[in-house]
Amino acid sequence: MKRYMMAGVTAIALTGATLGAASSAASPGSSDQPRLSAEQIISKIVGNTIRYQNDSKNVVNEFYSINGSIQGNSRTSGLYGGEWQIRFGHSLCFVHADPLQSGCVEVSISNGHITFYRRDGVVEGPFELRPGNPEHL
Repeated sequence: MKRYMMAGVTAIALTGATLGAASSAASPGSSDQPRLSAEQIISKIVGNTIRYQNDSKNVVNEFYSINGSIQGNSRTSGLYGGEWQIRFGHSLCFVHADPLQSGCVEVSISNGHITFYRRDGVVEGPFELRPGNPEHL
């Protein structure tokens, strides 16, 4: 298994966990969705963009680069950057200078949408998984 370690963070990435994107408490059926392995996360997410809307005014696009960086653009906050890593064998982790903005999620993908499963039981998403870097981030 590959482990990705990156250098310092250039800015705080505004992920679904930090922006308060669509989330809910885990329901019994939500745990039935198969979670991705580290290899699947790398093959299905890295090199692609996650798009979500956390309120009526803000659309966010995040490109997950092969070098471990996240390049994002928020309609309300502008351009930002961060890092991703694979930890615990199968979790997608967001690493930031502010530990309160960092965290790990398990991931599932279904019908072109990605869902994050936080350790506290909160389910975030589903968010649109877009091929490549259509926003040129």
